[in-house]
Amino acid sequence: MNKSSIQTITVLIPAYNAQSFLDQLLKSLIDQEYPKEFIEIILINNNSTDDTKSIAQRYPIKCLDETSSQSSYIARN
Repeated sequence: MNKSSIQTITVLIPAYNAQSFLDQLLKSLIDQEYPKEFIEIILINNNSTDDTKSIAQRYPIKCLDETSSQSSYIARN
């Protein structure tokens, strides 16, 4: 794969109480064959009351907190 032709991709994950599947999701995204330096993963934590944030912080991703409103629509915007 010619690195000069590779596009950077960003994966946005809006999350609310996602602890039951988040670990598996993040492992799957990180284990992709796409070059790691061209993948940006951003989790938007929407006031989770479980371990979503602490799970996300174990991975090399950006973790943002959306605290102004409880809504999947807000977390995606």
